[in-house]
Amino acid sequence: MEEGKRRKTKRKKKGAIPLDMAMLHLSGLDWMEAMQYINERDGCNLNKHEILILASGLEYSYECELVKAVRQGLLYV
Repeated sequence: MEEGKRRKTKRKKKGAIPLDMAMLHLSGLDWMEAMQYINERDGCNLNKHEILILASGLEYSYECELVKAVRQGLLYV
């Protein structure tokens, strides 16, 4: 490492919690089951293809929120 340059280290914010304690891991099938339940409960009349698309979007959105929380220092790995 060149003289005068310091390595950047990630600092966790006070009150941050470990990612493994905060993360509720749901597999793709869990998201599908959740969307099927909502579809039946609310009478949305979605077909299986629409449920698959919505479940995939929910899973991706959830993962993006976790990454954002880690970057903000709210969660740490």
